[in-house]
Parts: sequence; C-alpha cells; structure tokens
Amino acid sequence: MRLVNIVSSLAIAGCSMGNPVVQRAVPVQIQNFHADINSDNSLGTLQFTVHSPGNNLDDSCNISWNPSGAVQPGMDFNKCAQDHFEFGFRYGLQIENFVLDLHQVGSTTQTAYQVLNSEAKDSKWVCTKDPNEGNKESCQYNGVLSINL
Repeated sequence: MRLVNIVSSLAIAGCSMGNPVVQRAVPVQIQNFHADINSDNSLGTLQFTVHSPGNNLDDSCNISWNPSGAVQPGMDFNKCAQDHFEFGFRYGLQIENFVLDLHQVGSTTQTAYQVLNSEAKDSKWVCTKDPNEGNKESCQYNGVLSINL
C-alpha cells in the first residue's frame, strides 16, 4: 500500500510540473539576395544580408569570382563582413542552381544549407538572361529566405 502511495505521489507531482519547455531556434533571415555575371563573363558577384532575430546579429556577405573558373565545390567557407556568419557552396557555384551552406561563427550547431534552383517549380530564386547592358545573367531571391541554424 505504501508503494502505491509513493507511485501516486510521483505521478501527481509529474503532472503538476507540466511539459518541459523546449526552446526552438529562431531561423535566420536572408535578404537582398542576388547574383550577377557580367556580359564579358569575367566577373561574377553574389551578395546577401543575414539577420538573426534570436541574438540580433546582422551581417553582409558577398563573393566575387571569375565565372570561367567556377567557384570550386567544397566546404571551404567565406567569412561575412562582420564575421558573425560564414558561407560556402558544397557543390560549387553556378548562379542558376547551387547549394548555399551557412554557419554562424562560434556556434556549436551544424551548418545549415539551402538549395537554390531557378528551374524548380514555384522557385523564389529567379534568373534572367541579359537583364540589362553589362550583365549576361542576373538572379535574385524574391522575398526573405529563412534558414534554421
């Protein structure tokens, strides 16, 4: 009988404590995300800004490269301007279709990634050939891209 009272007391105590609170990560927001290749194919640029609402960090990220010698695949990261984030391209960079890897510097979380493919159905990554004089191709993300880190 005493064992039943102890088990009942533990069950009541467990119920009164409620469910434990699980804190979920707030996604980072990527804005002003665009890429261009100039008309003579000698310069490619990719730029975006990152905002982390969870810890109020902002950073500007960009890379320039020679498109005829594409950004090589791999997990080498490029630091963003304020060193809060770093980014890379696990399969290389062709602006119509690539995987963006993003990592918060000093974070113990794994790297998050996002596939950007202008040919995917309902894609927000939109590319245009010959958009204006001086550019062979331009791509931009329509909206705010959220990534869970």
